[in-house]
Amino acid sequence: MSQTITAIYANGVLRPVTPLDLPEQAQVEIEVKQVTEPEIDRVNERRRVIQALADAGVIINLPLEPFPPSPISSEERERLAKVLSVGKPLSEIIIEEREGR
Repeated sequence: MSQTITAIYANGVLRPVTPLDLPEQAQVEIEVKQVTEPEIDRVNERRRVIQALADAGVIINLPLEPFPPSPISSEERERLAKVLSVGKPLSEIIIEEREGR
């Protein structure tokens, strides 16, 4: 039987994304094809895209560095939740700001 699976490589181990239809202790042959880019390639690609958009005048004043990977603190999340949970929906606030009201 032959099957193609997707696996995640982490800490030196390939871990299948879905269960395998194999009996325990089955010997298998593996052919590895990388289907996603490492994070550094995605960051570099993001920089190239942002630079191309800036060069074309589509965007201005956007930093070339990617957004910070770490999430905001729980205290900041709570503060923002309180600010944004009262009054109008955020979408209406944004529309009003764009229209200059």
